[in-house]
Amino acid sequence: MNRRLIVGLVASAWIVSLVGVGLWAQGDPQRVPTLMEGQPIGDVISGENIGFQRVATLPQKGKAVGKWMVKVDGKWVEAQPFVGLSR
Repeated sequence: MNRRLIVGLVASAWIVSLVGVGLWAQGDPQRVPTLMEGQPIGDVISGENIGFQRVATLPQKGKAVGKWMVKVDGKWVEAQPFVGLSR
């Protein structure tokens, strides 16, 4: 084989591989499972006894939407508003 043919084949294979990788990278952006709004996402981000649980919402740039969680008897439960004692 002559040198020009080899260089042409290598260049063609390289271009085809670039196009293939580009198409593969685009893929299907909607593969993420659809979550119902308000459904918990992932684990509780926490300290010792207080944490934050992300919930599914429409995307909001720069915002994490969730609820405060507290550990009661070793289990995470949603924090409730404190109603003070009346005197």
